[in-house]
Amino acid sequence: MRVDSPHNRVRAHVGTNYHLSCSCRMGTDENAVTDAGGRVHGLDNLRVVDASIMPEIISGNPNAPVIMIAEEIADIVRGRPALPPEPVEYYR
Repeated sequence: MRVDSPHNRVRAHVGTNYHLSCSCRMGTDENAVTDAGGRVHGLDNLRVVDASIMPEIISGNPNAPVIMIAEEIADIVRGRPALPPEPVEYYR
């Protein structure tokens, strides 16, 4: 790759160590982009359902939380009630 242009210089020297997330924060304040159902404030028929709606970056791999977010919002879109909590044993 030629590094003589600014764009190529940036591509050659910049990277990321994190999964992309938190760019369309979910919430109710003026800085939030989506509501709890993933609907974009101020636009009709547009939802964001991925890691970008996480309010803060998590310390681990975001795969499982993104799947959980997608499943929850899919239920909201379909009009299905939330599943009741299920007690699960865990070890500390």
